[in-house]
Amino acid sequence: MQFSKLLAFAVLAPFCVADTIVNTPGSGSTGTFQAFPSNFGVNGESGTPYWANPSIDGPLRNIGYFLTNTGNTFPAPTPGLTSPKWFGNNDGTAAPSFYFTSTTASAISVSLIYTGDQLEFGWYDITNPANLHALFTTSAPAGSMSSFAPGVGTNYGFYMRYLSTSPGTPFDVFYTQDPLNSSGVGSERAAIGAPHQHFAVFSSDSAGAQPYYIGAEGGWGISGLERQGDYQDFVVKLATVPEPRGMGLAGLALLTLGGGLKRLRRGR
Repeated sequence: MQFSKLLAFAVLAPFCVADTIVNTPGSGSTGTFQAFPSNFGVNGESGTPYWANPSIDGPLRNIGYFLTNTGNTFPAPTPGLTSPKWFGNNDGTAAPSFYFTSTTASAISVSLIYTGDQLEFGWYDITNPANLHALFTTSAPAGSMSSFAPGVGTNYGFYMRYLSTSPGTPFDVFYTQDPLNSSGVGSERAAIGAPHQHFAVFSSDSAGAQPYYIGAEGGWGISGLERQGDYQDFVVKLATVPEPRGMGLAGLALLTLGGGLKRLRRGR
């Protein structure tokens, strides 16, 4: 029994650290991780939570159905999460402005698990949001990998930019911090006159832990079939790369386990 506990520690220890999500001070954003809707399977396009909307791609095709593999077939493997949580307000509305704080020197691994639109996705340091670091563009296929290392204590967010060349398609840059989005002539803010969060963040389990999944919505927040959007135009998975020190501890635990098993055999 003790050996099995030791093995569990050795396998899981490197993956226990997770960057934290922070509501932007002064923005009025008060998001926390919320329980996944218990009736989602039969009421997953009600508009509550804000990402649970119909999709122009077909019925039962929003981000919630994709992550839980409970809707129609998607053209990419789905995570099949069983008890995820989503980040937002307890009334189902979006947290309009948030970012992440890096808690370790580890790199962040970013996996592109679904792409259905011509988008660029990347990250930015909130102290210099104009300096955009692209991770994926429209040419990247599902399954592509990327990574970045923001540094301990760095506050960073994510952005997306629509790359379609279709007439009338906006080239706005949308940030996880909505106040950074453009409000100039021809922008989404000018068109709808209200904030619109273009990202939906989910945890992989009921504890609100990493890996995180982020769904991006490229369309403007104008009422229509998709209402606020289906949030599966671009879906990525985030995970902290294990630190070398953590890997060393895991190796030490495995060595200790091996030695213990040898002593156990000798004693028989």
